[in-house]
Amino acid sequence: VYSFRFEPNGQVVYEWVTDGFVRINGYTIEEVAKRGGTLTLVHPDDFEIARAHTQVLLRNQTDAAEFREISKDGTIHWLRNYAQPVWDEASGKVIRIYGSTQDISGQKLVEEALHANELRFRALIEHGMDNISLVAPNGTLLWENPAAIHMLGYAYDQFKGQNIFELIHPDDMKRIQTQFSNILSEQGKAIRDSFRLKHADGTCRWVEGIGTNLLHEPSVDAIVINYRDITERKHAE
Repeated sequence: VYSFRFEPNGQVVYEWVTDGFVRINGYTIEEVAKRGGTLTLVHPDDFEIARAHTQVLLRNQTDAAEFREISKDGTIHWLRNYAQPVWDEASGKVIRIYGSTQDISGQKLVEEALHANELRFRALIEHGMDNISLVAPNGTLLWENPAAIHMLGYAYDQFKGQNIFELIHPDDMKRIQTQFSNILSEQGKAIRDSFRLKHADGTCRWVEGIGTNLLHEPSVDAIVINYRDITERKHAE
């Protein structure tokens, strides 16, 4: 937590800071003042974000922003800064700013790792040769890759938001619903089975699929169903 005021000549004078302020960036308040203020500590790639944040405050508006700061030892920290200005009617200017800064580096690392996992997962499923569908615990279709759409002949997103069990042949329904419940019963559980799906032309396609419970994975948060068309094999049998 900190407070600073603006001198008539525009110089920034820090009135007080808590120990946490010094602990985050490693500089004493005197060192920060000699450098020209906290903007000089901001990572170059985030300078415009921090500068825009400051401009909002100088317009007498409370604001919050997230940006990186380089500490005295070279460590880069992600910070969330929340600040409130004090307006002087006589001068028509902001004369003081109160604020608090929180180190959110740990949170950012988790978010970046999650985002990286999402990108890897999407890259795998969107361009996969197999048919892949992501399904909610209640059976609602969340997403399917182009291969799945092509196999069944439906328009893109035609069944998105609807229950996938509507596509299953009535004779296979009870067994597949039981299998689906078994998948939901345990994190990471995977079950393989064969069943029939309704094609857009009114016929049925035999598919062999594996359903995997990845609801516990934040980057997936769904039941992943990988399946392929085995109609010709079934006819031959």
